[in-house]
Amino acid sequence: MIDSMDDAELERALAAVPRISPADARAMVDSGRAVLIDIRDASGYQNAHIKGAQSLPAAVIDATGVDLPADLRPSAEQTLILYCA
Repeated sequence: MIDSMDDAELERALAAVPRISPADARAMVDSGRAVLIDIRDASGYQNAHIKGAQSLPAAVIDATGVDLPADLRPSAEQTLILYCA
């Protein structure tokens, strides 16, 4: 999906993505208000990842669109947080 965007479309899409601080993300995950997803490849996740994060490589997301596996779907009250570094 990203591969088909021109630079202007990509910039607009990235600008629309909400950003939060690491401290806010940690507080949300610790309180159960968020699901944390590491979108790096499997080796990056296995090498090191944030405690409590689940692995879902970006390549899998690109291949399936935004249809998350059932065990990774946040509840209606939770926020989905994706990270790659």
